[in-house]
Amino acid sequence: MVFNSIVFLFIFLPIVILGHIALHKHTRAANVWLLLSSFVFYGWCNLRILLFLWIFGVFHYIIGCLLQKSEAHQSFKKGIMIFGVVADLVCLFSVKYINYAISLGNRLLGTDVSPVENLIFPLGISFLCFSMVAYFVDIYRKKTTAFTNVIDFFLFLSFFPKVSQGPITRHGLMYDAICSGRTVSVQTFADGFRRFVIGLGKKVLIADVLGGSVDLIFDNLSGGVTVGTAWMGILCYTLQIYYDFSGYTDMAIGIGNMLGFTLPENFRLPYLSKSVSEFWRRWHMTLGEWFKEYVYFPMGGSRKGLARTILNLAVVWMFTGLWHGASTNYVLWGVYFGCFVILEKLVANTRVYKAIPTAFKWLGTLFVVMMGWVVFRSPDLLTAQVYFNNLISTTDTMIYGFGYYFDNAVYLAVAAGILFTLPRPACFSSDKSLVGAKAMARDVCLVIILLLSILFMMNSTYNSFIYFQF
Repeated sequence: MVFNSIVFLFIFLPIVILGHIALHKHTRAANVWLLLSSFVFYGWCNLRILLFLWIFGVFHYIIGCLLQKSEAHQSFKKGIMIFGVVADLVCLFSVKYINYAISLGNRLLGTDVSPVENLIFPLGISFLCFSMVAYFVDIYRKKTTAFTNVIDFFLFLSFFPKVSQGPITRHGLMYDAICSGRTVSVQTFADGFRRFVIGLGKKVLIADVLGGSVDLIFDNLSGGVTVGTAWMGILCYTLQIYYDFSGYTDMAIGIGNMLGFTLPENFRLPYLSKSVSEFWRRWHMTLGEWFKEYVYFPMGGSRKGLARTILNLAVVWMFTGLWHGASTNYVLWGVYFGCFVILEKLVANTRVYKAIPTAFKWLGTLFVVMMGWVVFRSPDLLTAQVYFNNLISTTDTMIYGFGYYFDNAVYLAVAAGILFTLPRPACFSSDKSLVGAKAMARDVCLVIILLLSILFMMNSTYNSFIYFQF
């Protein structure tokens, strides 16, 4: 089940919210209700992945309890933590990367090992494993306390707004709300609903509209596209992936607010960044924080000299690419951004770099990011090469012109997409200071967005979120 479906919007979510309103004064009952709802959400299309979630959860609950109860035996506690972390990484590798490793081994060694068939690919496996690694390490470091109640733990693990695409949430952020109860005021609920509507509009009215043109261009690359079409296409994808993923995050945070939870922010106007490093502090922030806290800092961060810092950054960015998928494209995409982050680290304090006008830094960063999205979107390196060629020159075998790929709806979506990469207008703010006519104008805009989103959902084919695959 996904947020941008009629079943979720008109059946599942209203039932969950009404049930939670009825039970929210009784924390245990409310937690059971949300847990059962999350199980329905997770296992909606495939009950086998729900069975996986139960086994996965029991294992992590036991490890968490063992960590909590082994305070007096530090060596044993460290061994349990390492065992849990390694088990998570093995699980992630077995599910997500085993066939990629087999394929890579066959190419390098000339072998002919058959891929593993009928693999179960659990929903949000990358997010689940990273969340649980953080859970184990934070308990070991005494930064937080393990859940002792199995229902509370499973609710944290499978809470449906975040289970499939994050944001990656440290359990300390949800611990009090789960264990001690939560209060949902009218203001909090209204703010959450507004945030949800904004996210739905981002996904349905911008990302999905642009995605149709992007898919059409990539499907017809072999027939050739014009230089203008190629550039317009990557601009569309640059906006699509932002509004797709940040739209999901807005909806997740909004649902969390409506149910009394606070989930972490994941985006902060990334396309205004003036360096690649800044971009990655603004894009998928919870993933960047996870790598910094649990990989970069344990390796020494920037405390062991320049050479070690470069090595640490290279490792982090290689794994950042690999986290996104079992593909050479993703690895090279991670290495590509890692090279720019390292380069910026080397030149950041030089007079030449400081003298570059801010506008040029912004344009250069945007160009680097857009070129990275070409590799990210392409199914393989050959497709990426063809696309880069089309950015420079038009092939003689071109079948369709510019107008075939873009219509007025796409132009409107591009215009809206560019506009809303800027700081959010007041009419879309949930700021409590907005009163009277300003608050009414904001809510009228949001009602229009909601109605248009529903209309688009009912008249278009299903479009999954891009990060759903991760």
